[in-house]
Amino acid sequence: MRILSFSRVLLLLFLSCFVAIVSPTVILTQNVTNTVEDSITVFPGITIQITCVITGSGFIQWIGDGGSSVINNGSQQAATLGDFSLMLLNINESSISSTATAVSSSNTSLTCSDNDGNIETIDIIIKPVDPQVYMIQNVTSNSSNITICPNDPITFSCRSTTGILVWELDDGQSISLTSFGEMKTLGDFELVVTNVTILSLEIESTATISSPVTNFTLSCHTNVTNGLNRLSSAIEVAVRSPPVPVSSVNVSEVCYESISLNWTDTINSIDTPQLDHYLVSVTAQNTQMDYIVNGFNTSLTGLTSNELYTLSVVSVNCAGSSNPVSFQRTIIRQKPSVPTLQGLDLLSDRSNASIATISVRWEPGVMTDCLQSPVTSHTIIVSGVIRTVYTVDGSVSNSTLTVPSCGASAVTVSAVNDVDSSDRSDSEIFRGTPLTLTVSTRAVDGDSVTLSVTITECLRSSVENVTVTYRNEPSFGYTRTVSYPNNSASVSITLSDLLSTTDYNATVVVYYKESERTSVLGPSFIMFATTEDLFSLREAVIIGLSVAFGVSVLIIVLIIALLIAFCYKLWDQYKSGITLRKKFKSLVLRQKEIEEELRELRERRKTMKSIRVPHERTDFQMRGPGREAIARTVEVSEILHPTLQSFIHEQCYH
Repeated sequence: MRILSFSRVLLLLFLSCFVAIVSPTVILTQNVTNTVEDSITVFPGITIQITCVITGSGFIQWIGDGGSSVINNGSQQAATLGDFSLMLLNINESSISSTATAVSSSNTSLTCSDNDGNIETIDIIIKPVDPQVYMIQNVTSNSSNITICPNDPITFSCRSTTGILVWELDDGQSISLTSFGEMKTLGDFELVVTNVTILSLEIESTATISSPVTNFTLSCHTNVTNGLNRLSSAIEVAVRSPPVPVSSVNVSEVCYESISLNWTDTINSIDTPQLDHYLVSVTAQNTQMDYIVNGFNTSLTGLTSNELYTLSVVSVNCAGSSNPVSFQRTIIRQKPSVPTLQGLDLLSDRSNASIATISVRWEPGVMTDCLQSPVTSHTIIVSGVIRTVYTVDGSVSNSTLTVPSCGASAVTVSAVNDVDSSDRSDSEIFRGTPLTLTVSTRAVDGDSVTLSVTITECLRSSVENVTVTYRNEPSFGYTRTVSYPNNSASVSITLSDLLSTTDYNATVVVYYKESERTSVLGPSFIMFATTEDLFSLREAVIIGLSVAFGVSVLIIVLIIALLIAFCYKLWDQYKSGITLRKKFKSLVLRQKEIEEELRELRERRKTMKSIRVPHERTDFQMRGPGREAIARTVEVSEILHPTLQSFIHEQCYH
């Protein structure tokens, strides 16, 4: 509500002058809606101002409720009519205007007229309600209980419709405010009147506290006015404190790149202002990641395998954080599950003996554990004489392949992820070009036979050896193993030292290297017979001559050795004979000397016999020079010829 401005009054006067030449006009307006109304409804205590403008007349009359009136033709500036204060605004030759002002307290009416009987009446109706007072704050809306952070400024706003406003704390301190721009202090609060509307008795004020640290209650109320009841509005304010730790933490799932957890909080509540959020931290190798969670569970992703993670849950609000509740987990990723091979089809004909086109189908393995990381590729292995490995994308479940066509090959599939490859699936057999083994008799020559062995071309580079087992009787056999020349069309095997004119059975087996094992091709059976050996006699003669020649050479060598030994012996005897001849000559000379001595001895003997000297010994005994001569004779006789020895003995002893 507001009073008519001076410019508006001038406009009304101008209009009244314009229409005065026609007839007098009465215009009645009020400040509640600033329009021409027959009636208005206002709250008690509202200041109401009625303006009456009469054009074409210099006479104005106010008539109040009950018939009393006040006439004003310019003779007075102010007057009263009941609760209304009358004031002359303007008078001139063409118009006159006046205002009637009062504070609404009860229903009434007011009439304005000129002296020609033109009138306007307005009814004023008091609204049957009490005055209003309400308070709001900038934290939440329309709440009588709020929780704020410590040291965070907060502003309260209160509006009253009684023209007076009182702020009061819970300790009984209070301050009244009535004037626009009025500033006061109440405890830690700064109070300011921000708006005053005089006509409606509205007053607005703010109360601001910059650093609250403890709980408090702030109220705003009206004063007792016009006999009305006192109205009050209050807000209870709680200042937050740091939250307590969560009660327990549970790890619900550990997957290949994530850990899911939940927790129980029996004290804090995410639905109340006491708790802002939970802070979940993940630490590994001095690297920490923090996640804000507004609930009681979360899943932490982007983790890696074989890493020890420390996880913690912290309750957080603006007042601080709780102690963390921590635990540790390690992610051990697993290799994928084994795919299931569904089958394979031959797509090409068999005109090409070396390669073939096949279609392989499989069912991806069922993930049994979320620790299995996604499959990145599939490995298809064709294992046979030639081992071929194919890699396809992990998202497909079939593939068309060009594979070697050489005998039977086992086809398997395995899944690969960033950890490892799964086990290989059960195999399906692809049968390519058949493997063949051909054995023939190339030549028979007496006691030897040459066999020719031929195998399939694609197998020739993989042969390890060829084994032939041959026998001429069931209970005993011989085995011959030969290598197969790389990529040769065939191999010849010669069996020698056989019996002539004899039937033999032979079994041929080829051992070849497959991709993952040694396999056997065969056996192939063949029979052959040896012929008569035309060269056996010649060989025997040659052998006999060889033996005879060897014996002859040995005999000649022995004879030569004997001759050499004999000649050596003769030479030795020859040298001994020369020595003996020399000795013999010396002995002969000595013999002559002895014979001379013997003659002398005989002469002495004769002399002695003639003397007849008796003696007791029967053998020849002699002393002196004679005995010594005989002893020397005996000594010489030991080295002489036996005939000479006997001669000497006979001559000496007889």
